[in-house]
Amino acid sequence: MKKKKYSKNITSEEKENKQSFFNKKNLSMIVVFGILGIMILSAVSFSFLGKDNTPQGNNEDNYNGYKFVQNEGYWTSNIGGKNIQFQYHPRDLEEINIDAATNYNLKDKIYILFNSKENKETDQDLQRARALLLTIKQQVYFGCANEQECGDMPIINCKTEKNSAIYFKQSTENKAYTEDNCLILEYKIDDKNKLIEKLYYTKAGVII
Repeated sequence: MKKKKYSKNITSEEKENKQSFFNKKNLSMIVVFGILGIMILSAVSFSFLGKDNTPQGNNEDNYNGYKFVQNEGYWTSNIGGKNIQFQYHPRDLEEINIDAATNYNLKDKIYILFNSKENKETDQDLQRARALLLTIKQQVYFGCANEQECGDMPIINCKTEKNSAIYFKQSTENKAYTEDNCLILEYKIDDKNKLIEKLYYTKAGVII
């Protein structure tokens, strides 16, 4: 009988010890040390396994004195005091030859020409071309290279036009040339914005 009584005393003491061990103070310490342990393990694993091997400045690049920052797939640069977003970095467009645009003088008034059978005034790329050119000149308008379906837009003749006229023409290759008083930019259907941005980079002095 004494043994049984002794046994019960041991059990009650063990319960008290367990309860005292799992009191609020000890639980708080366990949680704190657990968090510290996780942080230490995370730091160690990052230094050995998760270290970023991407070169510093991978999302930033300097090109001819202009700083380009990449964010969500687009490049942004401050040009002429304006932050402008681009689809292409100028280095990506170096192989596109539009040398004719380099020597083409942009006058104070510029017309963006298109064939109404190929493009419309509301075309997103042409609107972008106008927006970019407006950062260089204050007067940029749309004009038609043909007389059909042009609405109230002026019909521009490259032989007689006195202002600058940039004619975007769909083609099977990318190239640029002058014809009378017009700068002709021929583009493959998927490359129109490449030529637009290359034109801007060239006339803004980013690509020299």
